[in-house]
Amino acid sequence: MEVALTSKPSPALLALGCLALLLCPLSAQETESDWTAEDPGPVISDDSPSAPEQNRFWDKLNEKVFNQICKRVQLPPGASHRFGGVFDIGGRFKRNLAPMPDGRLAIIDQETLSVGVGSFESALDGLQGAKLPVQVIARFEGSSVVVRPLPKGKVCEQLVKTPIKALLPLNGERISEMAVGEVWKLPLSLQLGLNVSPSVSVGPAVPVSFNITLIAAGENRTRASLNRLSEDRLRFRLHFDHAAIRTAGGAVSLVPFSALGLPLGEGLLAKALGGAAAGMLNRWLDARFSLSSQGRRGERAMVEYLLDPRSSEQMDALAQTIRGDLDALLRVGRPRWLDPDADPDLARELDKEHAGKLGENSSFSGSDRYDENRRSLRLKLPVLLEHDRVKADSHDLVKLYDGNKGRYGILQTERRKSTALLDLPFVGQLFKRTRQQTAQVLTHKEGNEKTEEPLLVFSQQEGFQRGSGKRARRMAEDVDGMMSLAGTRGEGTNERAGLPMDQLLSPPPKLKSEDRKLYRMGALSLTLSFGKEALNDILHADAKTVVRSYLRTLPEGQQERMALALEHGKVKRDGRIDFSMKRLLLDPDVRAGLFDLWQIRRVCKSAAELVSDLAKARKARSPDQRALRIHEMLSDPVKGGLTSLFKTFVQLADPLDLSGEFAFQLAGKGKGGPARRWTLNKDEQDPLLREVGQVRSRFAEPSPLKD
Repeated sequence: MEVALTSKPSPALLALGCLALLLCPLSAQETESDWTAEDPGPVISDDSPSAPEQNRFWDKLNEKVFNQICKRVQLPPGASHRFGGVFDIGGRFKRNLAPMPDGRLAIIDQETLSVGVGSFESALDGLQGAKLPVQVIARFEGSSVVVRPLPKGKVCEQLVKTPIKALLPLNGERISEMAVGEVWKLPLSLQLGLNVSPSVSVGPAVPVSFNITLIAAGENRTRASLNRLSEDRLRFRLHFDHAAIRTAGGAVSLVPFSALGLPLGEGLLAKALGGAAAGMLNRWLDARFSLSSQGRRGERAMVEYLLDPRSSEQMDALAQTIRGDLDALLRVGRPRWLDPDADPDLARELDKEHAGKLGENSSFSGSDRYDENRRSLRLKLPVLLEHDRVKADSHDLVKLYDGNKGRYGILQTERRKSTALLDLPFVGQLFKRTRQQTAQVLTHKEGNEKTEEPLLVFSQQEGFQRGSGKRARRMAEDVDGMMSLAGTRGEGTNERAGLPMDQLLSPPPKLKSEDRKLYRMGALSLTLSFGKEALNDILHADAKTVVRSYLRTLPEGQQERMALALEHGKVKRDGRIDFSMKRLLLDPDVRAGLFDLWQIRRVCKSAAELVSDLAKARKARSPDQRALRIHEMLSDPVKGGLTSLFKTFVQLADPLDLSGEFAFQLAGKGKGGPARRWTLNKDEQDPLLREVGQVRSRFAEPSPLKD
């Protein structure tokens, strides 16, 4: 039976329609989401290509936060002694209470012994208060670190009642008694180099000093670690790292005790309050602005074994191996400052040495040749403010030796900023916000085969300590704003690719008071991966589409100005926007001023540079060169930074060629709850991403809570 569109629906059709609405779930009537809710599982999985960044973000977010009276207990504060004004020998014990990503807390007991050479200095002629300290860096430091997760409950009471635990003496029986989740670490480091730090003090009336630091040094670091993964699984890792380090920096600082009119107060207060209390007060009063740049180039090696802690024979062999390694660590850590490329097969040699002793083949062995460059800015005002910014770029070349002859190339750029307010003495920072963005270009080569086309990964972590529901909503909306542009190529939005906001947060409150609820902590993490096809679409997009997509990433005011420019001009093949300034100035409907024209010119220049950078990467002769060109584009991004760049890339890629993971957590008096996790196109993820995640987690600088 046919029904005319202009005819009124029959009562039967109305009844069927009402019945369908009643039977159809509400979710089916709404726009479906491409994101799939997952079991939270581990809050930070080592399989994620952004796992090291997530661990580092968590440590930074919780650093120096509120309740340090319970969080940092010094027993005892430690002691040191200088012989002949040159040699230093010091030892200390420290107990910390640190939050874990899963909501639990962990006790960290650390014992440290250090031996070093002091410095000598001379006054600079003609400059009152000027000094030229020259320090010969020759320092050895060894530590014993034990990390124990605590059950939930009255944490401060457990901190006092839980006995102190050290790694030594080391024997098979003590290793087998490790609790599940417990971590033991034995880090050793040896440094040799030169530090020149000229400084000038204005004078007692104005307690301000200026100093410059120049460091050239070599460093060898070694770490043995044990991690009780389960009742029948113990992970033993050996890490080696030797590097050449170059550092340059400058700072302007206010001398704290002099500012109080106590030129000798530091020594008096240190005696009266104790070293820990005086150090805390000194940090609280410090005012400083500093800039620094550091380059680090070297090689890391690592061997990993999975053992059975229930086997007394295997644990005795492990203890004997580690004790023997104390000599081996020093032997392997012999000075190689003049040749940082020495011993390229160190991991392979170590694997052969230990496999026979432990009766178990390694589960992983490999080396990582790396080159890192980092620039940082820091501003600190007593009590009120502490602000840090970091820009870092690195290149890693990882080789595996455990039956897999693969080679992984990892090019990375990172941006991080952190702002803390109200740093109270003996309490800590009350309010804090941290944001971190990382972009990686990944390549893989198997044996003598050709290098595969690169993959691209973007990750963003953002969080706060003590913030409102409005702050949490803005963080999630920023990520949703990026994802809802997926595949749009500069036009419209893609609601399916946007975050499931209705599952993340309740709808915006009608009353502002409801959005002012204070949460103790809020954090989110986005990892977005671009497959080979997605990257190919980005590199081969035409100039007009690239420019149109880039303009959509700008603030609304700038988008309006650029729309006017496009109305009075056109986009050329090289990405340049050819428009008439005369028309914009004279058109009575536009009313563009000189500032508007300056903004338009800046955006036009950035758009043309982006088109040019994509063309350079597209025309690269090999996958390795293409990866380098892409990394250069990430290291010096267009106006708007990494956010605008990846908002543009998301629009140019097919949403089906994207994969991702999003985690969100709120905790505190504003209710909230445990971390929740969603994935995007999980089954379409390139297996290489999981492999790289595992490799990077092994070679990354470990969190204080991890091995």
